[in-house]
Amino acid sequence: AGEFLFKNVARGAYVIQTQNAMVEGTQLMGRVEVTISDRNLENVVVPLNPGLEIRGLFETEGADPAARNAGAGWSPSVQFRGDGEFPPNAGDYAQAKDDGTFRMQDIYPALVRVNVFGLPENTYVKSIDFGGRDVTGKDLDLTSGSDGEMKIVLSPNAAEVTGIAHDASGKPALGAIVQICDKDGAIAKTANTDWTGTFDVKGLAPGEYKALAWEDAGDGIISDPDFRKSFEIRAAVVKLAEKAHGKIDLVLIAKDTMEIEAAKIR
Repeated sequence: AGEFLFKNVARGAYVIQTQNAMVEGTQLMGRVEVTISDRNLENVVVPLNPGLEIRGLFETEGADPAARNAGAGWSPSVQFRGDGEFPPNAGDYAQAKDDGTFRMQDIYPALVRVNVFGLPENTYVKSIDFGGRDVTGKDLDLTSGSDGEMKIVLSPNAAEVTGIAHDASGKPALGAIVQICDKDGAIAKTANTDWTGTFDVKGLAPGEYKALAWEDAGDGIISDPDFRKSFEIRAAVVKLAEKAHGKIDLVLIAKDTMEIEAAKIR
């Protein structure tokens, strides 16, 4: 019992992880890295342990100490997202209680990114601390299998970007998809233009951003960073401080142009 066998595996580095391993009614998780060379791997052991537990706190910067924790009329949420290497798990998501605390259980020991949702429109995530380490905008490495404490500091001084998108002839682009990307090329916010071609994006952290306007989603390809990178020359750049209000104009990237570039990477 508990044995496994993988056949015809190509050479390379792999991660073996368990999914839905139940022992006496308790869900256990295991993860081990292996390297395949020119010979079989035998007697590989995947230790099974309970999932990780993370306790955390949302705190609003500058608020009255008696009411600085999140929860007054809104409930922020936190979620861990990986790169698809490990199965989704309900424990990877938690909503803050009225006192701003949250608890996540049965977390896979993997490399994840911390995502925060449910913030007021003028609020942004200023910092994320895990076990004394700043993981703001960075991958969080949980592969050591250790539980931990997390503190997420929010700021009510978010920046805002407004603007208009128009097509090559100068006409307003109705229903265009606007993406605001950070300096690393990751999508920070999205919005759709209204019937006048205008858009309004709130809740941005201070920093430099690049904005693009698409005629449509291109079957989801606009989520591909390599695809977006090929259109960087078309992006509008905006630098934002806290409470700043940036204004930009965007030229719509037409569907036929998108399809030509998409064919190069598919």
